[in-house]
Amino acid sequence: MGKLDRRDFIKKTSLSGAAIASSSLFTVNAESQKYIKSPFADLDVLATNDWWNRPDNPIIDLKVDRDNVIGFGIYTLSN
Repeated sequence: MGKLDRRDFIKKTSLSGAAIASSSLFTVNAESQKYIKSPFADLDVLATNDWWNRPDNPIIDLKVDRDNVIGFGIYTLSN
């Protein structure tokens, strides 16, 4: 086995990484995902359950043109 230069190493590792990533080990069936509903009634529903599948909420529409934004801050308060 000869010495492996950088170019050959990158080719071989990227091909094996692509093969692993495209294998059936990393594919997820949409029907197999069953989410457990959050058991807490007063919890923020915008951050629980399958929030990434929900449509936009016009009440807290944060899509603002960049030239209209002055500043943005997140404040955390704990008791």
